[in-house]
Amino acid sequence: MDTRLMKHYEAELLYLRDMGAEFAEAYPKIAGRLG
Repeated sequence: MDTRLMKHYEAELLYLRDMGAEFAEAYPKIAGRLG
């Protein structure tokens, strides 16, 4: 796989994890229902 694509993928994955954690902190009940 192209290393540029892999770096972009990893950056996006990190962003989603960070935003998911932020969402879970702000809305714990809803986040719990999402899995």
